[in-house]
Amino acid sequence: MSNPQARRLHESIKKHAGPVAADAFTTAHPLTKSPSRKAAHEWAAAICRDLESSMDTALVQAIRRDCACGPAFGYKDEIRRIYRTSKGRPDFVRRFNEAEFGPVLQLDGEGFLFEYTQCYCSFVKHVESALPASWCACTLGYAETLFSYVLDHKVSAVLLESIKTGGNRCIIRIA
Repeated sequence: MSNPQARRLHESIKKHAGPVAADAFTTAHPLTKSPSRKAAHEWAAAICRDLESSMDTALVQAIRRDCACGPAFGYKDEIRRIYRTSKGRPDFVRRFNEAEFGPVLQLDGEGFLFEYTQCYCSFVKHVESALPASWCACTLGYAETLFSYVLDHKVSAVLLESIKTGGNRCIIRIA
């Protein structure tokens, strides 16, 4: 299995549903190392449909969160530095947004809203059609990893809106 997306998915299914389920899933949904944009999108849609039809929602969410691409260390470290040198949460949000990382951060009660105005998923962003909601659960894993590191405590992420499920933007609540 040479494709990193497929490899991460396999490992996540193995962790949450066992090696037999992971091997069966990988066999049913092979993916080349460098699929075309269309093939990548079709694979993403197919794996989501299969996961959603064969597993309960909580398990699908756990699998998809766990197979997320990880934020780069330099990116995480820079955001953590901004957070640690900020004079409170409003200053952190202001400085985060001034750094122009791409996403926008807003205060949301005791947490934050993390917003993307475009899909950054390199795997599916080039194809305009929608995907099942479970595809975007990986962005929750990404956000939880990033903000747990930055804030130095475990956070939870909830997807409020997603471009790939028909929204105008991706909005993630971080609590």
